[in-house]
Amino acid sequence: MLGRPRALAAALASVLAATPVMAQPKSSNRSPQEVASDLVKQAITKSQQGDHLAAIDLYLNAYSLLPQHTLLSNVGNEYQQAGKPVEALKYFCMYLDKDPTGTNATYATAKARALQIELGNKDVDDKNVCKPPRQEPTTPKEPATDPVTGTQNLDQPPAVKKSGGDGGGGTLKIAGIAVGAAGLIGVSLGTYYGLKAQDRSDFISNHDPMKEWPANIRDIEAEGKSFEKRQIILTIAGGAATAVGVVLYIVGATRTSSPEKLTVQPTATGESVGLTIGRGF
Repeated sequence: MLGRPRALAAALASVLAATPVMAQPKSSNRSPQEVASDLVKQAITKSQQGDHLAAIDLYLNAYSLLPQHTLLSNVGNEYQQAGKPVEALKYFCMYLDKDPTGTNATYATAKARALQIELGNKDVDDKNVCKPPRQEPTTPKEPATDPVTGTQNLDQPPAVKKSGGDGGGGTLKIAGIAVGAAGLIGVSLGTYYGLKAQDRSDFISNHDPMKEWPANIRDIEAEGKSFEKRQIILTIAGGAATAVGVVLYIVGATRTSSPEKLTVQPTATGESVGLTIGRGF
């Protein structure tokens, strides 16, 4: 499982190596898993073609058949790429509400925080990324004062102090988003192959013992194992890329926003590997 924050202002980026989908009985007709698998495959294709709104519809249809919460994170990512930050924030927060410690929790948290900032709500952290923005009372600005006469110049706005560069943080944030998006595609492909592996497993598990096995039963079994192996590889690789993307984004955000010290430490358990990101004062 994903780790939780361990220190003040800490952020965790970790990825879970997902286990193969367990076999479930199915009827003689097409199972919801098989239909959802096809929809996920079509959504990935649409996303790669840049048709993000079509990909969203396909992911939501797949979710209605097989409610895997990872698909909500995928929908959020597609909305963001489609230039719809409000909708993107909604689905990332929906994912965090339904699976707060899931495989994509750290990624969804980072994306939701970035979207809140993009929408003008900068007073957010990992614990309140999905809360509505706090309305700050507005105070009128005083007119600038002429340094010679000492009178207020109503036509001249107050001088704005220019800030320096971001120390390369903006580039790292962009790179983090790109790598994280690629990781999500890998996780989506892993989900697709997991569904295909389950379909082959269902076929073998539900075979009528009174009937002969088909001549290609060995090929079906081998194909199922191949799909299962692809699921594991793509999920691990996609999760790792997602973790790296989160690390890059947090490093870039740290360089841009504050001079706090950033530490990166590898973590591992019997079921997952990841990175712990911390900021110290």
